[in-house]
Amino acid sequence: MKTFLSLIIVFSMWIGSPTFARAQEIVCPKASGDPEYNKNEARSYYNMGNTFFTMKQYEKSAASFVCVINLVPYSIMARYRLGKSYDALGRFSLAREQYQWILADASDEASVLKAEVQKRFDEIKSLADKAADPAKDPAVGVTDPVTTDPAPDGDKPTEPAKDPAAAGTDPVTTDPAPSQPPLTSRWWFWTGVGATAVFTVTAVYSGLQTVKYQDRWESDWRPADRSALEDWRLRTDLALGGAVISAVALGAALWLNHTKATPVKSSGGTSVLLLPACGPAGCGLSLTWEF
Repeated sequence: MKTFLSLIIVFSMWIGSPTFARAQEIVCPKASGDPEYNKNEARSYYNMGNTFFTMKQYEKSAASFVCVINLVPYSIMARYRLGKSYDALGRFSLAREQYQWILADASDEASVLKAEVQKRFDEIKSLADKAADPAKDPAVGVTDPVTTDPAPDGDKPTEPAKDPAAAGTDPVTTDPAPSQPPLTSRWWFWTGVGATAVFTVTAVYSGLQTVKYQDRWESDWRPADRSALEDWRLRTDLALGGAVISAVALGAALWLNHTKATPVKSSGGTSVLLLPACGPAGCGLSLTWEF
């Protein structure tokens, strides 16, 4: 029984030894057509990479973050950690490549890191890669490029003012902000333009007819001309009113779209939507309140 327990203890110590740890390789899964599957897998590898990074096993942390980027290429935090891992390993050319990705990204997540990344990029811009020693663990003697002074003549880079992971967002699965579609792709834009144009043309034509029958009525005083004059005058007033309402509705919709107030979301979960709408009775503003 004692011999069996001794074998178990020896086997456990061998598994936990650095030699066995170096023998383990991180194999990246293949990206699938399911984005949710890719995000879940990437999140697991991201957490594993952070664990290796904290343990200063930068070879494994770099391999883990490479897997994350293969699954979710837009993960800024994964590129940030991958760049720091390469930086700690002395692979400055690879670190610079990841830092350049962050500096070129226009997202809010990247803007938080740009000051620190730019400073570190300038420090290692002219540094050559360090020669790897295969006889030693790559993590031995490696310092964190952010928490210690990595450059011989540079100041210690400061930590970012705000960590996206600490702010409640998922650093792996945060999608890039969608771009604002052009106004010409909005149905209400062309509805407003079309309604304004139709009412304006109708008002001009009705006005000309009103002037025509006004002249006839004043010249011969025929009752038929008087009746036609009143009809065209009414049509002119209605067309002018429709043109004004359509123009005001279109202007309001453009203003709301410009200020990003459509729809307006309140803290209570309600939303207000104000858009121009046309129907058999005419055109006007359509107000929708969801709660």
